[in-house]
Amino acid sequence: MIVERIEELVEALKEYKRVVIIGYPKSGKTTLAKHLIEHTTEHKLIADENYREYSYEEGMYRMLDDCVAHLKENKTNKVILEGCLCYRLLRKGLEKNLFLPDLVIDIKLDRAEMIERYGAEIKSETDINRRIGFAKGLEKILYEFKASISIHKFDKRVIFAQINGGKLGPIKELIHGNRQ
Repeated sequence: MIVERIEELVEALKEYKRVVIIGYPKSGKTTLAKHLIEHTTEHKLIADENYREYSYEEGMYRMLDDCVAHLKENKTNKVILEGCLCYRLLRKGLEKNLFLPDLVIDIKLDRAEMIERYGAEIKSETDINRRIGFAKGLEKILYEFKASISIHKFDKRVIFAQINGGKLGPIKELIHGNRQ
């Protein structure tokens, strides 16, 4: 996956310490994360692929624990989290007051892109519908996260960037708490 204007995301790493990359399976999250990590010496990459041996829930909690531990131990306080587990991690980190990102990069795929990326895995309309259903579930979790931010009072902002079809949309503050 090549993202147009990727240099803007690389530049954003200078400002944003806590970056989360979310997206549907096979959307390019890992590829993007690895590209970004090549351009920074301060951020640590924590990818959900390192937690696949665990159940979905246990993997998410272990990933969150590792992130919190890294942030406590590391003076730069910089991390890039990547993967499908990050949808729930965003929500749980907020609920438990353990983690709130500075920048969320959300990679979207439309139906045609899903079919192309999944290739031979798609054998029927049911297969693609399952994946679309899974994607809708992820979107619901992200919606709940955004709604939770809007009702909490925070001293920091959360910035969102969306990638559709390999094109980076504007990097902008969609929601924010109380800032002085």
